[in-house]
Amino acid sequence: MLRIIDYLTYHASVSPFKTAFIISGKGLEPDQRISYGKLEEEVLSQAMQLAAHHLHGKRVVLVYQDVLSFIVSFFACHYSGAVPVPVPYVQSSRQFARLQHIIDDAMPAAILCRKATARYLEDAAALLLFTDGWNNPAPVTESQPHDIALLQYTSGSTSDPKGVVISHQNLIHNQEMIAQTFRCDSQSVIFSWLPFHHDMGLIGNILHTVFMGCTGVLMDPADFIQQPLRWLEGISRYKATHSGGPNFAYDLCTDRIPADKVSTLDLSSWKVAFNGSEVIRPSTLERFTAHFAAAGYNPHACTPCYGLAEATLLVAVYHDEQQPVCIHEDRQLIGVGAAVPGITVKIISAATGQPVAAGEEGEICIAGDSVTVGYWRRNNQAYFYEQDGLRFLRTGDLGFFHQEQLFVQGRLKEMMIIRGKNIYPTDVEQAVAGSNGDIENNGVAVFCTDAASEQVVAVIEIKRSAVRSLEPAIVIAAARRAMTGRFGITPHDILLVSPFTIPRTTSGKLQRSKCVGWYQEGLFKSMASLQQLPEEIIHTAVADVEDIAAHPDSYKIQDYLLRIVSEKTGSAVYAGDVYHTDLTDLGLESMQQVELLNKVNRELDLNINISAVMENNTISALSALLENMLWLKNRQISDNEVII
Repeated sequence: MLRIIDYLTYHASVSPFKTAFIISGKGLEPDQRISYGKLEEEVLSQAMQLAAHHLHGKRVVLVYQDVLSFIVSFFACHYSGAVPVPVPYVQSSRQFARLQHIIDDAMPAAILCRKATARYLEDAAALLLFTDGWNNPAPVTESQPHDIALLQYTSGSTSDPKGVVISHQNLIHNQEMIAQTFRCDSQSVIFSWLPFHHDMGLIGNILHTVFMGCTGVLMDPADFIQQPLRWLEGISRYKATHSGGPNFAYDLCTDRIPADKVSTLDLSSWKVAFNGSEVIRPSTLERFTAHFAAAGYNPHACTPCYGLAEATLLVAVYHDEQQPVCIHEDRQLIGVGAAVPGITVKIISAATGQPVAAGEEGEICIAGDSVTVGYWRRNNQAYFYEQDGLRFLRTGDLGFFHQEQLFVQGRLKEMMIIRGKNIYPTDVEQAVAGSNGDIENNGVAVFCTDAASEQVVAVIEIKRSAVRSLEPAIVIAAARRAMTGRFGITPHDILLVSPFTIPRTTSGKLQRSKCVGWYQEGLFKSMASLQQLPEEIIHTAVADVEDIAAHPDSYKIQDYLLRIVSEKTGSAVYAGDVYHTDLTDLGLESMQQVELLNKVNRELDLNINISAVMENNTISALSALLENMLWLKNRQISDNEVII
């Protein structure tokens, strides 16, 4: 069995001058580049330094801010037989508190870092080894294929992250599956902004670069979060073929990159735009595809997938011959393809522990060559079950099969049960995010105050541009209406907070479990909340929409539509001659017209098709259509016969 270090050795021998990694420079800083030959040289040098400390078979925590230092140390651990434990960089006492959980669990023999990091790690109960400045080489004892390749600690939605044991066999099998399904080769260019200590950034991008012998371009995650345009500029500049991230990353690009910037990009080289790590929204893919079509983005590059650290990385993905399957019923869902070869997926009932029929929901369980043997220093019995001679890992994710494709619905422990009905936080969050233009698209976290409670709380991040002009009552009223009208949820509380307030993992995923603790301890600093605002103020904020729905009036509807147009365009549009003006001339692009219709359908509980807007493309014509639709709806609700 080969190891990932063997692929580095091979590529360094056949293509020593080929660029292995490019570290994208910040601002005006130049890029860093390292060839396969130079990378192997630095790895061997550090491996000899590690050998002097007799770390073969022992855990070694890697704490780096610099990705190139991390890469060298990771491969040096593999060469010398030490077990690398990647962790987030530490630069505060609060971050060290989380790292302390990992140190206590992993019980490492050493921590590798640079000298500048030492001040953050003084309290760590482990040997600190500074990899900048070593000069005591020793003979190296290489690791064997059956040894542990790494401990991959989970993102830690709670304060107790678990170490996933990944063997060399797990690692190589998953690399083979990624290569087979993502169609990567030695000429590919992989571009990544994902955290390098996480499974997707490490295994899917850094290690896959070395496995294939191609070139990887790496960018700091903070650069992407601060300016999403930098990700797509990187793909355009380096002619990247493979890149991706969680669903929120695509929303962030669509929302924050204006059309004039899109025209400066060339995304035609992008062959595989993988989307995984969290629930995938069909609307996200549709919006992204439409928004970046002018930049040459190929919609066929879109690659929904499903993976987790416990499977090394990849579990399911769409293959070349497959087309993504969408379901538009109670909730819009997109499939993540079929299981990759060597992985078996079963859906079991959370109640009975038995497999369910096709189409029925249950817990996703996996078995196969990429699946971990278990968590480090844990009683793993509760996480596995055996069936048909296979040992299945219970992932804690909910899903089902439809047309032989896997659909992922969310985390079992985060699902809310309200009056006996299963409700997924992601669905409610999406509805709330779309209820008002001041809300960040991926800035809503919905959760119950405790496992046994039906008290639902929504924490809402307000766009930075909207903070000064914020009308809290209107936003809270819109959010409550979205939760009550569609899901039957009477929220216990709704909090409006500043951008980047909701706790997230370093890869950007919401930490709903942590939100529960923050809310209970009063740690959220809210600008306003449902419990603080008098009910009469909130009632006044929603009275106009409710009045329009109950008593349709053309003048009220026209004013209502003008407010939405003003909200979408960012500039006030007043009554006058605009009633007969084309929506496009009022500043609404085609996607904004779709958003306008979605808002109207949601707030007035209608189901108008977009084609109706295209045919009635003025405020006057659209208000007449709405008036008729609401009149018919009200007559049907009152059981009065409608004769046409």
